Amino acid sequence: MTVESSIEAIEDGWRWTVIAGDRRVSGVAGTPERAAEAAAATAFFEETAPKLAALYPKG
Repeated sequence: MTVESSIEAIEDGWRWTVIAGDRRVSGVAGTPERAAEAAAATAFFEETAPKLAALYPKG
């Protein structure tokens, strides 16, 4: 799966966006550093969650 992330300056702070497959997650942070951290954490989750779900199926 391809995961893309971006950060952009907005009036109220910094918007971060992560696109993973058909999912899009975004938020707003007060500093570019916090936006980068949030985007990186979200991208990591989006990449690893399907792999973990395959390893540990429900039931």
